Amino acid sequence: MEHELRSAFDKIHADDALKTRTARYLNAEIRKHDHTGARPRFRLAAVCAVILLFVLAGGYSYNLFFTPTTYVDIDINPSIGLTLNRFERVVDVSAFNDDGAVILSEANIRFKKYDEAMRILLDMIISKGYLIEDGLVSVSVQAGGNSENDMLEWLNQVIAASLIEHHTNAETDVFIVTTEVRLTAYEHHLTPAKYLAICELQAVDPTATFESCSGHSIVEIRERTRSHGSNHHNEENDSQNTDTEHEQPGVDEHEPGNNHDITDVNGIEEHPQDNGGNHHGENNENQNAGVEHKSDH
Repeated sequence: MEHELRSAFDKIHADDALKTRTARYLNAEIRKHDHTGARPRFRLAAVCAVILLFVLAGGYSYNLFFTPTTYVDIDINPSIGLTLNRFERVVDVSAFNDDGAVILSEANIRFKKYDEAMRILLDMIISKGYLIEDGLVSVSVQAGGNSENDMLEWLNQVIAASLIEHHTNAETDVFIVTTEVRLTAYEHHLTPAKYLAICELQAVDPTATFESCSGHSIVEIRERTRSHGSNHHNEENDSQNTDTEHEQPGVDEHEPGNNHDITDVNGIEEHPQDNGGNHHGENNENQNAGVEHKSDH
């Protein structure tokens, strides 16, 4: 290549040394250009590798973020379920009744931390008048591990702060449920708290069904349970009193028998006395007859 360049420069009137340096420079540039021709292919491969890495990492991050790990269900009468990821952020919401659907249609709680989501829900529920005075705020948690106890404590604090802020008196019931209880409640389209309340009612009122009670608040269901429990207790007492009354005639019938035994004993005691008296009278008559007989002689 350099020889060809020198031949081309022979027709140019210039210093030989300058021609030589120029030829070498052009030869080096040509070689440099030949080597850089492979670089775009290398750069393209590198870019593709980086894109693939981002895709794989993004897919893993997506699954990591949206994988459910914790379930928080709130029941006042709006019945609402929150699904949390490992970062304790809301990734899904569920409404278990019409009131819950109304609240969720207005509350923007997706991807928020669970404590902030709970504050938003409570503020809206109380403001709309769903929580009556001396009502009940029932919250169940199913997470697994030691995080459940920490969540219970934090949720109690969040609820207490909301009630104080709205000057509302209400009972708070925050508790842990098992996966089995949660899944069974979900099968009946109920929160775990309402499902357990209906189960307690069915223990005293077998006619109660999940469908017929789903539209009632937990307070109403518990009141019905107490009412049926009191009636059942009174019926048991009445039954015991009736059984006791039925046993009384047996005792009365036994008492005359005892009196009869006493009469018989008295009769037995008196009967020898009567015989003894008659025997004594016969002896007196015989003695008198004997005296008369001697007088005749």
